[in-house]
Formats: sequence, C-alpha cells, structure tokens
Amino acid sequence: MAVTVCNVSIITAVDFPEQRKTFYANGYFWLFYSDGTNLVYRTSADGISWSSPTVVRACADGSYFDIEYFPAYSPSYIYYAYAGGGDLIFRRGFISGNAVTWGSEVTVHSGYVWYAPSVGVATDGRVFVGGSLSAAGNTYFYVWTNPNNDGSGTWSYQLLTWGSGTDTWRSDILQLTSGRVYVLFCRSGTIYGNLWNGSGWGTNESFGVGQRDFSSCAEGDDVHVAYISSATGNAKAYRKRTYGVGWGSEEIVKTEPSLYVGQTLCVDLNSGDLYYFWGEGTTIYYSKKPSGGSWSSPTTFASGESDLRLLSINAFKQVWNDSIGVVWTRGELSPYKLRYQVLSTLPPPPVAAKRIIGDGLTWVVM
Repeated sequence: MAVTVCNVSIITAVDFPEQRKTFYANGYFWLFYSDGTNLVYRTSADGISWSSPTVVRACADGSYFDIEYFPAYSPSYIYYAYAGGGDLIFRRGFISGNAVTWGSEVTVHSGYVWYAPSVGVATDGRVFVGGSLSAAGNTYFYVWTNPNNDGSGTWSYQLLTWGSGTDTWRSDILQLTSGRVYVLFCRSGTIYGNLWNGSGWGTNESFGVGQRDFSSCAEGDDVHVAYISSATGNAKAYRKRTYGVGWGSEEIVKTEPSLYVGQTLCVDLNSGDLYYFWGEGTTIYYSKKPSGGSWSSPTTFASGESDLRLLSINAFKQVWNDSIGVVWTRGELSPYKLRYQVLSTLPPPPVAAKRIIGDGLTWVVM
C-alpha cells in the first residue's frame, strides 16, 4: 500500500530516473528529496512510518542531486553529487543508526554552470562524479575521478562528449567489479556508454533511442538499461551489455499507444531477476524478468495516483532486504504529495487448505 511521506512544494522533488533517491541500509529505508528549498532525508523501518526530515544542504530541485550507496565497497558510507547551476559538488556521509554524519563538501569544479550530476564509487574506493556543463551555447559531459574515497586531494577529468544547444546531459555511473565502472549518458535520442577499466577510459559506445530519460543498474560486470525506443513506436524497452561481448538486442517490455516518459529499473543480485517500473495515467506498473527468462505482463503496483508525475518514479537500484522501495510525486497544484511503496520480492506464503478426514479436520498445506 502506498503511503504519503509528506507534502512538498515542488513536483520535481525526486526527479530524474537516471539519478537515485532511495535505498536500504543499516535496517532502514532511506529517502532523499528536495522539499523545494533544501535537500532532506527521512528514514523508515518498514517503508510506512517515516521519521521527521533532516536537512542536508540547500537544494531547490530534485534533479540537482544524485544519492548513492555502494556496500560492495563499504556498507558504512553514502555519497551525493550536487549541481544546481553553479559548482559541481561531492560529499561522503557515514551512516550510524538512521542518521548520517557528513564529511566536508568538496568542490570538484567551480566557476561554471553545472547541472544533472551523478556519482559512483568503484570497488577499490575510487570516486567518480559526472556532470553536464553549459558554456557558450554548448553542453559538455565530463566525468571527474579521485582515488581518495572522501574526495580529498586532486581530481582528474575526462570529457566524454559535447554538443551545441542547452539541453543537459543526464548520466548514471555504475559500479562493476575489480575497480571498473560503466558510465551511461544521454542528451537527446541516443544513449552512450563508456567503460573505466580500472585505470583508464575506453571509447564511447551507443545505441539509438527515442527519449533521453533512461534508468540503469549493474549485475557483476554486466549492465542493464531501461529506456524508450523510437524504433518500436516509443515502446518501453530494455538492453543488456554483457561484459566482454557488448550490447545485446532490444527487448520490448511494453508497447505504448503514445509516449509515456519515465521508467526505473532494479536488479536482484541474488537471483538475477529484473524489475521494471513505469507509470501510465494514474497507475504505476511493473514487469519482472526472471534471470534467463522473458518480461512478464504488466502488474499493477499502485493505482489511483491522480496527477502522477511519470518522471518522478524512482526505485532502488538493487533489491535489498528482499524489498524494492519506490518513491514518486503526485498532485496538480502545490503542495504536492511525496508517495512511497515497498514491493516484496519474496514468493507468497503457501495457502492452507482443509481436508476432512473422518469426523475431524486435517489441515493440509497446498
């Protein structure tokens, strides 16, 4: 059942699907969002009852930050990247109970107009921060990296692409294994990717799509991406990049009668199952792809969500505690509702049936 966590003054409190706003750590569901003025977080032991908000920093929009958790490196740290039309910022936090002790904010780069940040951490602790820079009528996508996990010391950078115009590059940085990461980025129509092999960058890879918002996650060294495909009538689509092989063929998850933007993807690292969430009208659906199987028919996840913002649907990047937390916003006018619901990935319990034996009853588990 979906619950209203709180009201917010902006409908974009948890945008966009490339960035993540929720995860599970230390026995709690964590939710980060912009309340229209600040970046704040709340925690919950069950995904239903939520703590009071804790302010982290000024933040006027949900698209200005990416918050990530990488327990394969350390279960104690969380990280955010921030960029809201100024400096590109990085920060690490230490989790204790349901609170965070933050280190100092680190300015990765200053003096330019940065937007749509992303943050990643390799298994060796190296930090990566992506950002879209606007200058002189062009937009550039850079990835900055630092071997120090707290962001101290010197950052180096790599310009991965650029183009004329003002549309921002949106990106996601995925942790692979053995110090590798894979970066996905898109501005309009085509998704690009580039591999950090543990010591340097590869060449840009690409495949064509119909709309820039995508969602991605990693499973070992393989990469999963959810997106909209113009080649198949703006269908909800999926591709997998197998490490050492490359990008596979497109799989259609849901054929759309029109362009419904927004989708978010989650992987179960224990089973290899994938979960694909999206919205249509007032309903949020999901489809499941068992490891080695095919996408299921859409299943209703939440209904009756009037004035649902499709680009706000934001799920865990991976299954934690046999659960997937999903957040979104809804509402026609401010104040908007920040909504949350948890999907259990456990199979349903067995159903007890009764069988009459003689004059008594014997219960049989079916």
